[in-house]
Amino acid sequence: MQRLEPLKFKPVYRDYVWGGSRIQTKFGRKDTPSPCAESWEIVDRPEGMSVVAEGRFAGTTLNDLVVLYGEKLLGRGRKERRFPLLIKVIDAKEPLSVQVHPSEESAERFGGEPKTEAWHLLEGGPLYASFKRPTSKEELFRAIQEERAEKLLQKIDARVGETLFIPGGRIHAIGPGCLIFEVQQNSNSTFRVYDWGRKGRELHLDEACNCIKFDDTANPLVKPLDEANLLATLFFTIQKLETAERLQVECDPETFQIFFHLERGETTLFPADSEPLDLSAGS
Repeated sequence: MQRLEPLKFKPVYRDYVWGGSRIQTKFGRKDTPSPCAESWEIVDRPEGMSVVAEGRFAGTTLNDLVVLYGEKLLGRGRKERRFPLLIKVIDAKEPLSVQVHPSEESAERFGGEPKTEAWHLLEGGPLYASFKRPTSKEELFRAIQEERAEKLLQKIDARVGETLFIPGGRIHAIGPGCLIFEVQQNSNSTFRVYDWGRKGRELHLDEACNCIKFDDTANPLVKPLDEANLLATLFFTIQKLETAERLQVECDPETFQIFFHLERGETTLFPADSEPLDLSAGS
């Protein structure tokens, strides 16, 4: 049977009010809205679906490929009926809301889709995640009313190339000026806690309090396992590859792989049973 080919998709753009223009200017894209807050690079959801941009599968949706090819795309023994991850580029000209996503446990108990994610910083700005100290629901509500909820959170002045880990249940916010490559579970469950005094957007305090881990004071900044391996979670791993010459990468029958070119902003899905992938020099 013919092997699959490495896949490139048309980005799905989101024009949320806090977005900027760097996805367009940094990566030379001409089809972005203004503002452009997020580019969903690889997504399999009803509210946003990846479509293959080129090659023999051009015009085919990612979900159709998952259903048709199953393990050949996802990896040996994988039985999912939709793609398990959502890959984004986020441009925060203004701060995102302070928010939380369900964990596996809270999603099972209270509903919503579990969402663990990680942020790899492409351009700098403040990031907020985890509490400075164990916090009560009452203390959080008081800080929200006084419009100082971010003061309860750890403020991380991350450097370009650093990664933050945001498991489900960890309260967090992306600050202004951040350009981020995000890897997450395939979920769109976000519960807004605080919106920096902006009016008109709904908060979800009851749902959020069912999810927030009020004793979470862990440092969200990831200490890389080594120079190449940045982060390993139950749901995904993140590695960084730097090469001064052209490389040909063979597929791994156990899993799909996703390659994001840090300089050009190009995203490629490399199926588990795929033809080799040629990588050019650079990050």
